[in-house]
Amino acid sequence: MVHSDFNKILIIGGSGFIGRSIRHYYHLTSPKKLVMSISKEDLDLISASSWYKLRQRIDLFNPSLIIVLAAIKRQIGDNADILTFNNMIIKNITQALINYSAPIIYFSSCAVYGEKNAQNSISEDQQLAPTSLYGEHKVYAEKYLLEHLDPSNLLILRPPLIYSMHDNNGYHPGGFLAKAMLKGEIALWGDGSEKRELINIFDIPKVLDRLIITNSNGITNLVSGHSYAFCDIARYISKLIGCKIDVKPRNLPKVDHTYQPLKLISTLSDFRFMSPYNAIQTFISI
Repeated sequence: MVHSDFNKILIIGGSGFIGRSIRHYYHLTSPKKLVMSISKEDLDLISASSWYKLRQRIDLFNPSLIIVLAAIKRQIGDNADILTFNNMIIKNITQALINYSAPIIYFSSCAVYGEKNAQNSISEDQQLAPTSLYGEHKVYAEKYLLEHLDPSNLLILRPPLIYSMHDNNGYHPGGFLAKAMLKGEIALWGDGSEKRELINIFDIPKVLDRLIITNSNGITNLVSGHSYAFCDIARYISKLIGCKIDVKPRNLPKVDHTYQPLKLISTLSDFRFMSPYNAIQTFISI
């Protein structure tokens, strides 16, 4: 990745969960940086002509760094139509970025390794084996970007589940705590003993900023290297606030997911991710 002062940052898809967190972080820590966001309300990246309109906006703003987050969220669905639309979005974005000199950061996903399959100490050179259409899109997007853009100017990040304690819905620490406080119970699938890597949203812009400063490129697992059992998180919450834990029949086989952070550690040796337990305790203490 070519060195730059990164004083002008463009976020393509900046109105979503991760984009808002990055914008808020720079607003608080580096208010002199200009951070511009392009969302689906500003530009429909599915349309055939959108790449040209996007390039016009890029040339007008002249960013020193571009972060690509745009995609239809998997929460909306995981079907063939959405796969087609997401592939069109990444093709149009890539077309707009060809021959542009600023470093580019693309948020992929650990879903490229699969989700329904067991994963043990997965590194970046692991064979990709997506088990969802969302994962297939991320594989396609990575390949397309690497084929059409300068790899030395491209950083691809593969995060696992990113959660927020402010998100009341979902199978994660924030959702668990919300249900515990509102309904007095946490529902687990099976015994909840499956292990997952969980990254708090507040850590994302901090890691990103450090990677930008170090001019990182290539493909990196954006992971801590620590996976947590859902049942342990539920028990921790139960001890804090005295809620019940309800066990429901499992609808999928139990599999664990663990990842290697060796590449990330080699760049950010002193960074420490917030554990789900610290995130829960901090949220309750506020």
